[in-house]
Amino acid sequence: MAQESFDDKVERESQEQLAALGTFVRDFEYLVDRVRTEILMIVTARLSTPQIKHQPYVGMILHSRALTAAPLWEILRGMVGQMLGDGLRPDLSRDDILKLVSAINREIEELFSLRNTIVHATWEMGARPRDGESDTWMLMMKNKATIKSGYTSVEGPRSADELIAIGARCRVQAKNITKLIALFTFPEPLALKDLFKQDGKRWLVT
Repeated sequence: MAQESFDDKVERESQEQLAALGTFVRDFEYLVDRVRTEILMIVTARLSTPQIKHQPYVGMILHSRALTAAPLWEILRGMVGQMLGDGLRPDLSRDDILKLVSAINREIEELFSLRNTIVHATWEMGARPRDGESDTWMLMMKNKATIKSGYTSVEGPRSADELIAIGARCRVQAKNITKLIALFTFPEPLALKDLFKQDGKRWLVT
């Protein structure tokens, strides 16, 4: 088998990096869609039957371009608080739910920040290896101005593997959101300990 030329290697790794960027976008949008869908299910379940008739109207609101990832997540968190206040699951500890939502929120806010950095950056895929390196790499250029440091660069993923790992984190949180809302909407009451694990008093959400 012929040895891969350097130019072929650059082309192959460039394609892998582009594919990884696409995979991340897909996984992030899956997370956002999960948030949107759970809001839709909560709202329409509380309207008069048949519920299916109301879904297009609520869906129009939720799919407005004004409702991006962050405000959708804010709405869903508020709905969890409202369901707690309405006493839908009086057997659940309010403190446990709030701590769980807080743990999920920390991870999701970091993912939102990473998404903004990734999507709004300028990328160069398959950049030539630097001295002492054999693999091509991704050059991501994103800068910002802050009161603390003035004009500075923003750190982001530098490889296809890093992008794929961030996408996997999005899918984990999408699953956590589904389990969280199922605590209030599943026909049979679900136990918190059966859906989420703890390490001492810390909820494990990653």
